[in-house]
Amino acid sequence: MPKHLGCLATLLTAIALAPPALAAPPNTPTTHTRLPAMSIPFTAVSGSRVRDVELYASTDQGKTWTYVQQAVPSQRREENKFRYVAPNDGEYWFAVRSIDANGAGSPPTLDQLQAGLVVYLDRRAPLVQLRAATPGKPNQVGVEWDVREENFDPSRFKLEYRVPGGQDDWAVQPTDAKVSGTQLWELTTAPKLEVRLRCGDRAGNQSEATILLTPGSASSAVSSTGSEPNGNAGASSNGAPAGNRPAVHYINSTQVAIPFRVSNVGVSGVPVMDLWYTRDNGRSWQKVPRQGDDTGTLPATPGDGDGVVKQFTFPAPGEGLYGFTVVVRSGVGIGDPDPRTGDAPKQMVEVDVTRPEVHATVTRGAGAEVRNVTIEWSAKDKNLADKPVSLHYSTNKDGPWETIISDLDARGRYVWSVSDQGPFQFFVQVRAKDKAENVGASTWNDRITVDLSRPQADLLEPKPASK
Repeated sequence: MPKHLGCLATLLTAIALAPPALAAPPNTPTTHTRLPAMSIPFTAVSGSRVRDVELYASTDQGKTWTYVQQAVPSQRREENKFRYVAPNDGEYWFAVRSIDANGAGSPPTLDQLQAGLVVYLDRRAPLVQLRAATPGKPNQVGVEWDVREENFDPSRFKLEYRVPGGQDDWAVQPTDAKVSGTQLWELTTAPKLEVRLRCGDRAGNQSEATILLTPGSASSAVSSTGSEPNGNAGASSNGAPAGNRPAVHYINSTQVAIPFRVSNVGVSGVPVMDLWYTRDNGRSWQKVPRQGDDTGTLPATPGDGDGVVKQFTFPAPGEGLYGFTVVVRSGVGIGDPDPRTGDAPKQMVEVDVTRPEVHATVTRGAGAEVRNVTIEWSAKDKNLADKPVSLHYSTNKDGPWETIISDLDARGRYVWSVSDQGPFQFFVQVRAKDKAENVGASTWNDRITVDLSRPQADLLEPKPASK
């Protein structure tokens, strides 16, 4: 666990239980990580009336907040933590909100939330360029380097050298740790010098590049690698950083259609069209067998296949995150290579066929509050949409349903003031949808009656009672 995540507990609790402020504290803890699964602890103040604590996340620096999950404070400190899995690289703000025994939140509204922790998820290895420098005199060799990395960590920078083929280990060359620079050596006895540059970012991703230098030679051999959390190369076969994953598409079916457009078709046609998939972000790849509705090869007439849209059908073996790439090659073998270990997917799909879990409680009004119907709810799902909840009513328990209000948070409370025109007897249903358009619902079993009539008795002319 990153150090700052472990020491956040007290700060998160202070934000959750203290009066809300208007801005995030200036010294909000910040950390970098290359692991999308984050453990975020919290600590409940002893003796407080906190019923549960809610975690919220923001990807736009606190402009909007998304409910993640809730937890009931435990006396065992190690159990007081949230788990959050970030879908993409980027900057994440986290805040917490406490709910007391009466259901009141602190802070009262989401726009009063403060960031208690900022986490940068970065799975991209630094891009390193190492090239031979122009020497100033004979028997001199040198290197120039350029590192492209927003979160460059000077403590992970190391420039080393050795004589190739010898028994000596790498020797460290003292130099300033910076993203670009030049270093020269004079060779008196050795005919060649091998130089290695290793660097990393604050999230722990590492890259290295080596170069073989020969005095008086204009060309030098260069090789480079990069490592991510899974130890894969930091660059794919097309040069794109392996951590630079595309946006995730959410599908509520295990039969996934992957359409693609083919262009620049030559005289040899396109006989090779394959769909590949990965379930571990490119660590391993598998070719998808052709389905009955998958299209065949393109015609061999130049230009006939340009712009043609074709489609693969992928039968997902279950729910989860899948990465895809389509490989096409001409009749003479020119085109995309098959994906290798560490290659980044070109498309990401989350298969999610599970409906959100919804719980609801409906309380009818009484007395002067007879028109006020209180609806409380909570919704859970790993892929809940933004503002996922909507409230509905129907005079029949089986519908059809009319909308009361929509675009509500995953957890909340709403007081519906029924108008003078009704409805007067009805059922209430709470729905929640996820990013894959799965909809979960909870219907309150009891019929709600809103009776606005005020009975009265008028005395009539008295008469003798019948014997």
